[in-house]
Amino acid sequence: LLFFFTNPLIINVVSNLWEVPILLDKDIERYEVGVVLGGFSNFDTLTSRISFNQNADRFNQGLRLLELNVIDKMLICGGSGYILDPDIKESIYVEEYLHEINVPSNRMLFESDSRNTHENAVHAAKILHTSVANNTPVLLITSGYHMRRSLACFKKQGIRAIPYSTNSMRSKLEF
Repeated sequence: LLFFFTNPLIINVVSNLWEVPILLDKDIERYEVGVVLGGFSNFDTLTSRISFNQNADRFNQGLRLLELNVIDKMLICGGSGYILDPDIKESIYVEEYLHEINVPSNRMLFESDSRNTHENAVHAAKILHTSVANNTPVLLITSGYHMRRSLACFKKQGIRAIPYSTNSMRSKLEF
């Protein structure tokens, strides 16, 4: 069992089957809003500074798409994942960070009440229904392994989301 579940070949096959493939730049259209799902950062209370984790590619790719004008606005979704500090909300400290690095505030939207993917979709839908024309697709930006669940949650809320997978675990199978 240990050999089977730690075998890189098997992990690659499963990852390649599960993850939604990465959308190439040449295949991307322009979108009014790119929705970046949280879970890419933490707030270090000792240093009062944001710290990015292994999912930071979601955020970085969102910033890149914003800078390239592929998306007009970026919606950051993420409330508190802290049980003991529920007032520390990811989108709020990310908003402060974006202000520090001079990202124009008129190109940003924030949702700070969600604690999981389902709630990301529910709360994002409220914002999107007021800021995007009805049935206009949005670009959903999250990790490849997280994309299937995310797409299903957004679809259930009536949001047409186009997947933009990041930090993929997929790899080309070579023998």
